[in-house]
Amino acid sequence: MKKVYSFNTKYGDVLALIEPKKVKKFGRYFLEGRIPKGSTTNDWAKSRKAFILLETITDFIIFESEKEYFLAMENSTQE
Repeated sequence: MKKVYSFNTKYGDVLALIEPKKVKKFGRYFLEGRIPKGSTTNDWAKSRKAFILLETITDFIIFESEKEYFLAMENSTQE
């Protein structure tokens, strides 16, 4: 099972990646991964490759699977 990492950034964004890896691009370090189900409206970005600038991350949560992440996202939007 692939883990999902949900990151908070110093700009107030919350971004999630599946199994992110540290990569160097344009002389800076990023985390590269794929966007999990439930991260975007109508899942328009599901499974697309995405990058987060490493120096902007303030904290993160690890989910043991994409299913666990999706269920947590569903629960967070319920009233």
